[in-house]
Amino acid sequence: DIDTCHLQAEPTNEIRLAVKRLAQQEGWTFYDIKEHVGFLRNMQIRLCTTGELMVNVVIAENDKKKINKLMEFLVKEFPSITTLLYTINTKWNDSIFDLTPVVYKGKGFVIETLTEKNSGKTFQFKIGPTSFFQTNTKQAEKLYQITHDFAECNGTQTVYDLYCGTGSIGIFLSKQVKNLVGVELIDAAIEDAKENAKNNRISNTEFFCAQTEDFISNIERLFQSGEYVRIIDAKNQDVLFNGQPLRAKVVGQISSINIDPNNRGLTYKVGDPVIVYGGLNTPDGYGAIAEVSETT
Repeated sequence: DIDTCHLQAEPTNEIRLAVKRLAQQEGWTFYDIKEHVGFLRNMQIRLCTTGELMVNVVIAENDKKKINKLMEFLVKEFPSITTLLYTINTKWNDSIFDLTPVVYKGKGFVIETLTEKNSGKTFQFKIGPTSFFQTNTKQAEKLYQITHDFAECNGTQTVYDLYCGTGSIGIFLSKQVKNLVGVELIDAAIEDAKENAKNNRISNTEFFCAQTEDFISNIERLFQSGEYVRIIDAKNQDVLFNGQPLRAKVVGQISSINIDPNNRGLTYKVGDPVIVYGGLNTPDGYGAIAEVSETT
């Protein structure tokens, strides 16, 4: 048993332990991943810097009586929950992106903010239960700021934000670029990204729901006239797009990646494709330039 998880502030531990006690009191079963049986499966909790709190309880049995009792318990015991949902997952895997969370209380999403320190601009982001957004907001803000500073955009570039989630990185850079193009497979995340751009009064954006490989299969779209910046994270020396590893098809469409780990400053000229290393665990802790050539 885990009494305290130090990764999130309270009331996250209190909620988790209270649900556990209720389940034991009621004789509810916990999900067995080997036998594929049990009532309570897992729980998502997102506590935002804005004070908004979202709880999504994932359940493996569609038992309305148990579900209603659990939901009413959480509403009564934890009035600080601003959005309460439950998701019924009877699949063998834990992914919920293809499922529909049911809103029991609140608006079904939370609002988080990120502030770009140079301009002082604060961006707001709508986050739903199936949308990807960095779990550590303050650390994400620092990571995005590093990416922002390394990119050195001057208002003439187009940013391609691949695997963009709710559009957070691209929107964070949007004020210093000409255009922003985001690509993400999860439809709910794309809808959030579009709404986030609208709510932040950003009009130079396009967001597409598509497989990234399919989207960039027409390489001419990436190699348009003029300069562009591709946002890439690095972790454990793997080449990542926005924190997700490049897939084989994507790598096959790039003829070479030549990294100079000693380059601590990013320089480029109009027309040069640029990769910005914005990850926390870059090979040398600094930015690295990569030259990307189009395949024919």
